Amino acid sequence: MALDAYPVRNGQAEVVEYWIKLEGTGASAPTLTFPAASAGISVARTSAGIYTLTWTDDPGTYLCTVPGFEDTTPANLDDHSCIVDNYASKVLTITVYDGTPAVDDLEANEYLCLKVAFKRTSL
Repeated sequence: MALDAYPVRNGQAEVVEYWIKLEGTGASAPTLTFPAASAGISVARTSAGIYTLTWTDDPGTYLCTVPGFEDTTPANLDDHSCIVDNYASKVLTITVYDGTPAVDDLEANEYLCLKVAFKRTSL
């Protein structure tokens, strides 16, 4: 494997980013399409549009989450939003809203992509 010519730089030491992609399934837990389920992250559906991501091991001090949506028909996601509710005890809770705004499940062919950052050392 070649070395990256432009390594990612950050103003903080030991920041770890998890790139996560969830595929909607309607009224059940979304499918974790990336990373593989064996990577120590699991996803569950608490109720309509409310999902939890659980880490097997402590990923560090929570910093932030950057969400984004994908769809095979982008207009289906018009005015959708994702709110990060909280992070505690290795569990991140997120809520998806449609444009009305009402809590909304991810449907088939709808994807929620997340970049979740943690710091391995104390802030």
